[in-house]
Amino acid sequence: MLFVYKDRKAIFIADRGYESINSFEKIKLSGNKYLVRIKNIYSTGILRSFGPFSYDEFDVQVKRILTRKQTNEIKAHPEIYKFVPQNQRFDYFGDTPFYDFESRLVRFKITEDTYEFILTNLDENEFSMQDIKKSYRLR
Repeated sequence: MLFVYKDRKAIFIADRGYESINSFEKIKLSGNKYLVRIKNIYSTGILRSFGPFSYDEFDVQVKRILTRKQTNEIKAHPEIYKFVPQNQRFDYFGDTPFYDFESRLVRFKITEDTYEFILTNLDENEFSMQDIKKSYRLR
């Protein structure tokens, strides 16, 4: 689908099940934007490797250095590094075993005790948390 928008700009909105750092980078590097609902902090999704997080609403930048290496230094610093196993597709390591990944994580309340988690590369100066909520509802 990304190739259909080769010369046009788009915001790709997706539900859970489409959370893939490889896809996020592919969209970002194409000059487009993404807004994807991801699994919560208690699940096995990619979010748990970016914590810890507040239990309230938040809007934060998350950063990790992605790597396929598993040295003691990397294992000792999960707040800096995220291990990417060989069986997980990631096309952007190139000549180095490290890749800087950064994204925006938004957590907002949808009911009294339920929250949604959105990973996006939409600029916080252009899209507020309310804009993210509205955009996600359009899916």
